[in-house]
Amino acid sequence: MTGTPTYLDLGGEDVYAVVHLPDGQSSSTGVLQLSPYGWDDLTSYRSRRAWALRLEAAGHPVLRFDWPGTGDSPGDPGDTDRLAAWRRATVAAARLLRDDLGCSRVAAVGIGIGGLIASLEGAELDDLVLWGTSARGAASVRELRATAALHGIDGQPVVDDDGVLWVNGHPLPPGLAAELSTVELASIATPTGGRALLLGRDGRPPDARLEAALRSGDRAVETADGVGWSDLLADPQFSRSPTTTADLVASWLAAGATGQRAQRDVIVPGRTHVDLGSGIHESVLTLAVPGGPLSAIRTDPVNEPAGLFVVLLNGGALRRIGPNRMYVDAARRWAAAGIGTVRVDLPGTGDSAGPDHWLPGDEVFYTAEMEAAMTATLDALAAQQPGSPLVAAGLCSGAYWSFVAAAQHERVTGAVLLNPRVLVWSPRQRADESSRELSKLRSAETWRNVLRGGSSFGKAARVAAAAARRAGGRLTDRLRRRPAAGELGVAADRLSSAGAEVLLVLTPGEPLRARLGTDPGLAALLVTPGVGRLLPDGPTDAHTMAPPDLRRGVERAVDEWLLARRPR
Repeated sequence: MTGTPTYLDLGGEDVYAVVHLPDGQSSSTGVLQLSPYGWDDLTSYRSRRAWALRLEAAGHPVLRFDWPGTGDSPGDPGDTDRLAAWRRATVAAARLLRDDLGCSRVAAVGIGIGGLIASLEGAELDDLVLWGTSARGAASVRELRATAALHGIDGQPVVDDDGVLWVNGHPLPPGLAAELSTVELASIATPTGGRALLLGRDGRPPDARLEAALRSGDRAVETADGVGWSDLLADPQFSRSPTTTADLVASWLAAGATGQRAQRDVIVPGRTHVDLGSGIHESVLTLAVPGGPLSAIRTDPVNEPAGLFVVLLNGGALRRIGPNRMYVDAARRWAAAGIGTVRVDLPGTGDSAGPDHWLPGDEVFYTAEMEAAMTATLDALAAQQPGSPLVAAGLCSGAYWSFVAAAQHERVTGAVLLNPRVLVWSPRQRADESSRELSKLRSAETWRNVLRGGSSFGKAARVAAAAARRAGGRLTDRLRRRPAAGELGVAADRLSSAGAEVLLVLTPGEPLRARLGTDPGLAALLVTPGVGRLLPDGPTDAHTMAPPDLRRGVERAVDEWLLARRPR
């Protein structure tokens, strides 16, 4: 892990942030990385981290943070005056780079709505790099609505009874949508010598209104194509850091630099913990494991010791906030009920050490390295909380590792399995993945998404190649492995012997749900004492539980299950 995770007070609200300080001589230009919102923030997080590391390697101090009410920061998107809070945070972050980190010049790299916030009056930013940014907040809201329709049910965006628009599981409350829609940049004030670089999106030119607003504010404006936009915002497993564009931005920043940052001893500002109110606090953790440190957030009830701890494990390439920020909401909700949690970024996810991007194919999430990281996380928490029972929980591959933890680790007394694809992993699984991925490539909707810019031809080609490789190994895999049913039986025996309890959550459309009545291994597991299963009704293809009603039903059931197992 490179960069220091911390909590900062930015404009009167606490936020989760990561500060990157280069070793030795560094540029006088500090960089403020400002994120897009919601689904785009989740998908691009790891790739934007890789971009921040490139900027750090080029000698720039870098500050990146989660907007107030999003990501790992305190609060909720539905809190009042979010746009004003985001503006204050941007101003305060720029001031921190100048005053605390010694930067004489501050540049912002803003993506989507992040670029819109950077452009608002009062930010005091010398250089602006704006990618995928519109001069009108209403255009940004329309784009979020289009994304909601693309990921909605039967092509319809999901709007709940409170008027919240759910963008692939991420809420856009009506108040925030209204605030954003009022923003229209007629002109953009600039410090003397201010510059701007506007980036198009894979051949689409930048917003002409934005360019006109910047020029009317007397900025020196340049435009360029932003290569890699669609890959940056692809699904998390397929997201790629835009190295071509990152190199272009680095050269542009270097051309405007005014020298080296004054050498000084700098203590990274901020705190390792934050008070969330209502008797809850969170703290940043760094866990030492083989292969590199892991980044984690611990949530504790303050007024009473937690009698039960839940370890939340990543689902695939999703960062530790979980799908649709479910893990954050759950951790804070459980802390209010006296249950502690640790949500951890396993290798290659979020802010932890590991690869900056993933290869196609789910086998990358079922490796010995992942098992070692999961075990080290459990051991570290067990050492911190001697005597407290642990529950492992997660989505998809996180559910698989939670199942392994319950079957193999004495301290783990239970597991919550949210939509696991498998409960026993073998190379044979790759053939099943190939069939699913190739069927996606045959789907007309997949190619419509490519043409809309929501996915790239490169991604489709990578998926096809990986699927073909796995399909070719099907016969070998069958010869190598014994039947999974036997292994599930062994796991069921271990659970029964250990007295561990399991909640299995399978929503409609899940492959494992379709096998419940025919798979002998699953049958053996489901008759094991302590194994319960929840099969909520709802729309199909809801692997990450994006539909809000489905999500709420799952949350209620998991909450009840955990509370019933909390020591009295």
